[in-house]
Amino acid sequence: MADTPTMQSSASEAEKLYNEAVSETPPNRTKLDKLVDFLCANPPLLYNGFFVKAHEAASIVVDVCHGNGDMQEDDNLAILTPPAAWGWMTMEETVCHAPPPELIETRYPQLALQFLDIAEKTLQHADSTPGPIVRRAIQALTRFWPEIIRACTSRQSENSAWKELYERMLRLATSITQMSEHTDDPALQIHLVKFLETEATIFTPMPQTGDSKHDTLSLENIPESHAYISKDALARRGELARQQLMRLLPSSDHARLCNTSFITAIINSIVYLMNLRPQFCQVILDRLTDWYAIINSSEQTMTHLQLVIIGKALRISLLHLYTRRYMGAYSELLENTLDKIGGPEWAAWQEQQARERDRRMRQKARERDQMARQQLMQGRHSAQERQQLAEKQQKAAAVDKEMEAEMKAALISVPQFNLPAADKLTPEARAKQVEDAIVRVISGSQMLQKFIQHKRLLNSTVGANRNNTQSSRVASAETTTGGARHVLANGLTTNSGVLEDGMIMLVRLVINCYIVVVESSRVEDKQTSMDKVSKWNEMHACVEEILKDIVDAPRERYNLALTLLYEMWMAVVITDPDLEHTPDKPKCEFTVLALYLRWCECIFEAIISESMETTRNRAAAQTTNAAETPANGVPQPPQELDSLILDFIKEAPYIPPGLLSKIEPCLKNPVTATLGFATLDQAIELRPPIFQAGLTILLTYSVHPDRATRIGCIRTVKKHYSMNVIMEKIEKSAVASLQFGVNTAIAQSKDVEEKITRLFSQVNDTQDQQQADNDLAAKKAEALALRKRADQVLDGTLVSHSELLLALSTKNADLLLHVFDVYKNAPSAVQIAIRRMITPLVKSMANAPGKIIPVLVKFPQGADTLALRIIFLLCADSSRVPSRELVVSILSMCATRNLDGNFIVFIVNGMERTEAVNSLPMIVKLLNGTEGPRTLVRESFTRLTTSYVGRPSILSPTELLMTLHSDAVTTTGNCAMEAITVYEAMRKPDGSPMYTTPVFEAALKLLVDQEDISPLMLQTADIYHRRRNGPTGTVVKLLHRLIERKVWDMADNVFEAFVKSFWAMQPGTLALIKLIPADALKRIIERDQRLGDSIKEYVSKMPDKSRKAYKWLLEDSKES
Repeated sequence: MADTPTMQSSASEAEKLYNEAVSETPPNRTKLDKLVDFLCANPPLLYNGFFVKAHEAASIVVDVCHGNGDMQEDDNLAILTPPAAWGWMTMEETVCHAPPPELIETRYPQLALQFLDIAEKTLQHADSTPGPIVRRAIQALTRFWPEIIRACTSRQSENSAWKELYERMLRLATSITQMSEHTDDPALQIHLVKFLETEATIFTPMPQTGDSKHDTLSLENIPESHAYISKDALARRGELARQQLMRLLPSSDHARLCNTSFITAIINSIVYLMNLRPQFCQVILDRLTDWYAIINSSEQTMTHLQLVIIGKALRISLLHLYTRRYMGAYSELLENTLDKIGGPEWAAWQEQQARERDRRMRQKARERDQMARQQLMQGRHSAQERQQLAEKQQKAAAVDKEMEAEMKAALISVPQFNLPAADKLTPEARAKQVEDAIVRVISGSQMLQKFIQHKRLLNSTVGANRNNTQSSRVASAETTTGGARHVLANGLTTNSGVLEDGMIMLVRLVINCYIVVVESSRVEDKQTSMDKVSKWNEMHACVEEILKDIVDAPRERYNLALTLLYEMWMAVVITDPDLEHTPDKPKCEFTVLALYLRWCECIFEAIISESMETTRNRAAAQTTNAAETPANGVPQPPQELDSLILDFIKEAPYIPPGLLSKIEPCLKNPVTATLGFATLDQAIELRPPIFQAGLTILLTYSVHPDRATRIGCIRTVKKHYSMNVIMEKIEKSAVASLQFGVNTAIAQSKDVEEKITRLFSQVNDTQDQQQADNDLAAKKAEALALRKRADQVLDGTLVSHSELLLALSTKNADLLLHVFDVYKNAPSAVQIAIRRMITPLVKSMANAPGKIIPVLVKFPQGADTLALRIIFLLCADSSRVPSRELVVSILSMCATRNLDGNFIVFIVNGMERTEAVNSLPMIVKLLNGTEGPRTLVRESFTRLTTSYVGRPSILSPTELLMTLHSDAVTTTGNCAMEAITVYEAMRKPDGSPMYTTPVFEAALKLLVDQEDISPLMLQTADIYHRRRNGPTGTVVKLLHRLIERKVWDMADNVFEAFVKSFWAMQPGTLALIKLIPADALKRIIERDQRLGDSIKEYVSKMPDKSRKAYKWLLEDSKES
């Protein structure tokens, strides 16, 4: 191949990348992977030298492993393995890509033979070759096997080079199959499974599915009479590979390699084989079903978690295979298998299909019903009935037209009420114009009222005569609105109908009167009275019927309501832009502002009632549907919120400050609470002017007794808490709510205690003793019931009034200081309730305690128990190590504030070794002979000697026992001995000792050889002897060692312990007197006179020669 400038540049770049990668220690895997990608993009480089580099890199590892025999013995393997892995990837790309035509018969076979040569060596020494290299080799051979089959079957003539390639690859394939039967390495077995899957696929016939997406290589591609390839032999290999895949599935009688990843890989390969070769479905599914039943039987050897993962992988794979359209006749087999295996995935699929079938059936039923109704409506009435119905409709239409004409005459067809500038009219002309308008308003309102009543009567009649609900709704809408285009006298065109046009025109007449009067008052500089006795009271009454019509159907009349409110608001802007003439002021009860406020309030109340009713109906329907849903059915979607209230809040021209309080009924009802706070949440975002009013309502209901309502409001408040303008207000409200709740709880607690005191103060002197005892027992039971109910009440009170502050604490942990403040002065019952109350919040922070630590270290005096509760909750999971930040902070806090060992019990497993040893005396000092401190000490011992993932235990059991004998612990006095007693008494759940006897023996052997002997050592030995039934010889050996070290010259307390133990362990210790000098022996006898008689008796039984050394002892005995 001729080198071109481009190829030379690519070769230089590849060489540079290779040198950079291997020059690092260890070699850079990322750069080597990039080099492989670069070589794949430039295939000529694979044949121009880089194959040689790759072959050398892979060969070095084989040579090293073959020479050493154990890959762990050569430190260079860590450096050689990355280039070797790169070498395998490069060789794989070289032999598995189609080479240039000029190399296919010359260079390529030579490269392939070198590839197979290194593969043979690698598999031959697989046990001593690094796992990644063996796996890479098998992966490359898996990919090369189909390629060599294709190449050989395309050449019918016998070619020695290609024949040699085939035969060597066949031998390697046999070796790989044998390897799959014996290896116990899950990672390697996964690659072996892939090789078996490839053989099972390419050496079996292709199914007649017509699916072109399948791999085209199959047994049909191999000629019947090939020069050196036996089709029958390859067919047997395919059958063997398929059987081997099934044999590799572990079961109770074949429990090898129960590894989740490995088993999942086998399942994927088996299902993939069925995907490509569906003709094996029957055989494979039968064996797969039997295997699944075995591993789920009582004889299974896998863990529950393994069974869950494997079962889910199998079910999903089979379901995915079942959904393939080309499975055809094999779908029934898959259905039967999935029915046997079961599982939620298959049930959900069946439920989905059932719902789809039901939907289609309902659709067809609706279409049939619609066609039937159309046919029924056409031939349902007789000719006479149709004629009578037509006459009724004509009469109603005539009356309708007559009243429409009257409406038009009164409000629409007459000349409009013009508004010329006030200074262009004389006072008399203005007064005349206003009087004419008032007459028209009164007349028009009367006609409008009649027309509205007529429409209501007509609608009810039409609705009663209609059997079809849809037809009734359409007819009602047509009758109400008129359904025709009308041109008003002012030139505007509307489709709303005569009735709504009349309503609009009447309101416009009213507000125009207001405008003219106010403008006239300004020009004439006089004030117009609009109190109850004025004509404006009557003006309000004229439009009352319109308001009533809107309130009766606020959803249907919503657009009309907004139109009229905007008309009124424009008049307010013109007549009273500063909103000064509010209805609470004298002579302003019936201004246009008062009219707007009244309409706005009434319409808003009607909208809220309508929306609440809709929400309740939806909730009832959802409850009914949920009750009718099968147990395994898909859950109902969440209820959609009605947007009518929110639409009005967003679209109304002006929302009075107190109007939002009308939404409180929504919040009071648990069914509609979500509607209330969700509406407020969006409203205060979309309409800033009502922010404060909406927030006030949410804060008020953040202490509501109903938890759903309370939580919804709290979440909404928390969502907006980060806004600086309201943060202070929210925090004040939260703190005030907490204080109120605590005060209430304190009062409740005192009330309960007073009731209990009164209960026991009632004494009847006339009772006999038995009756008095029965009465006392009854009172105790009643007091216990009172306290139990009181605890529930306290919890409810505190939770409802503190949840807002606790929720905000997740964003601002400093708020928890307020909990500490109220806690320190609260009575015991309330403190207990507060500790229960704060538990969920602290547990939620356990994974990231950084927020709460700054608050914890600042807890006030008197709130120690709450701080301890928080520390316990943060470290409650004893299977995890506390964060280093928490440990350091608590240790610093204890040192600064001189706190006791209670604060460090639960963080000891997060300490460094030195910290733990230094902290142990603080923990031991807690012991006072009662069970509470002993429980804490046991907890600390357990945490100190427990190993965690990625970190060994801080102290071994032996080291802990030795530390308990250190000077720092010994100075705690009786506490040290009690700690050792606690240590010995610790038990596992099955009752066996936590710390075994060998631990004691090892610790005692080490303690006796220490430079400074602990006075507690012999007491520990005594505990070991008495409670563990330890052999006397062990204690005697300790005493022997102490004699060798001249215990009589040691500290007095050590010598005292020695004498006591010497007495307790006799007669086994009497033989030791031969090692004790006479002066020391005299001191021992003086320290414990009881030993004198025992020693004298022992000496008297000695041989005469040995007894001479103790002549002084015997003489003293004679003299005495």
